[in-house]
Amino acid sequence: MKKTYLIIAGIMLATAAVLSSYFIAPANSTSNNKITEDKNLQSLFVDQTSDASYFLEPQSYSQIPDSTVTIHPATGGSTATKIAILIPQTHRYPGSNISDSVNDSAVIAQGQIYKIISYLEKAGANTVMAEGDLEGKIPDDKIKNLSQKITLKEELKAEVQKIKGSDQGEITPQFYTAVENLISSIDREILLAGAPYKLKAEGYNINLYGTEDQKLLDNSAEIVRNTIYLQDRLSALQGVNTVGFSLSKTSLVNPENNSTLKDKLLELLQNRSLVANTSDIDNELKMNKINAANNSDLNALLDQAQNTYNEIKELDKPQTTNSSAPSRQQNPYNNINDVGTIQNLIKDNNDKLQETVVDQRNQSTAEKFVQLLSAQNKDVAIITFGSEHQEGLIQELNKRGISVVDILPNEVGQKTQ
Repeated sequence: MKKTYLIIAGIMLATAAVLSSYFIAPANSTSNNKITEDKNLQSLFVDQTSDASYFLEPQSYSQIPDSTVTIHPATGGSTATKIAILIPQTHRYPGSNISDSVNDSAVIAQGQIYKIISYLEKAGANTVMAEGDLEGKIPDDKIKNLSQKITLKEELKAEVQKIKGSDQGEITPQFYTAVENLISSIDREILLAGAPYKLKAEGYNINLYGTEDQKLLDNSAEIVRNTIYLQDRLSALQGVNTVGFSLSKTSLVNPENNSTLKDKLLELLQNRSLVANTSDIDNELKMNKINAANNSDLNALLDQAQNTYNEIKELDKPQTTNSSAPSRQQNPYNNINDVGTIQNLIKDNNDKLQETVVDQRNQSTAEKFVQLLSAQNKDVAIITFGSEHQEGLIQELNKRGISVVDILPNEVGQKTQ
């Protein structure tokens, strides 16, 4: 059952991108170096050469932070040096809120991936294939919302510091707490959007590409939908509340980065606000403007903070759509009352999950990676993909003459044990 949940989480990112992991560490590795974090970013890859084979040398990763590095040379006697730097990842849990503790591990993992990719970018590896978007280059305007949110968050932080400087006891502690909680929530949301997207939104020199095949995505979405319906029906027959499945829209798909997938999987998803406790901040702003009525400078600063906060809320408004999402109550299996029949259907559906959502996506992603290197005249690129694809994706890439540098973030590695 855990494996099924993980596969569903993955297709929902890519349905929404990323899953917890279940594969063991792959064999045929030439190094397995535990790396500690380096405090001097500028010293990374100081001995780098222009030869792509540099990325296959274990010592090249002596300063990569928070990860274990394993190198898998290409099979089949290929003489070309084409390299995939694979970073297995975990992501936001399906159906969860940003603040839910179930996402704590994913926040840590994406923070580690953020540091890993920023290090690699300094070494010249700045092309990234990210799970969750359709194949092809991701347009810059898809990063716009995330970039705006980062900017507005920083503006709000600066405005609150000015408010503190002008505060003569008028501002309540609850105001500062509410703003700190909001900023923490936004920071968490930005990381859960995915480390490559955060880097791109912050202006790093990242060339970002999607991995998903439209037809395969359609098939995967249908399988996932049936899985949810079947699990719902089984839970109803057994008198158990369904746990771990949700049809929530923005909780499963990065709203800024995966709008194409969001549209494709709309029948599985529903709108949901990303920023919690907004009423608390609105109330605190109103209350403290009254408290600071005699302090014109402080009132002006509160107005600025209110305007910035309003812009943040505007970014979080759910996008409208002409499609309608079916209710989970419209379950096509509701007329089946035999538990054994449902369990057999679940088994058959799980086989389809493995074949389509995992195996075929591994093959498709590996093929698209080869095409990307050729089209962009690159020898090295990065792939961020769900950790349960780790072993299969390495095998598929190796079979196509691609050597793989597997950089496993420590947090993701702990989840695979």
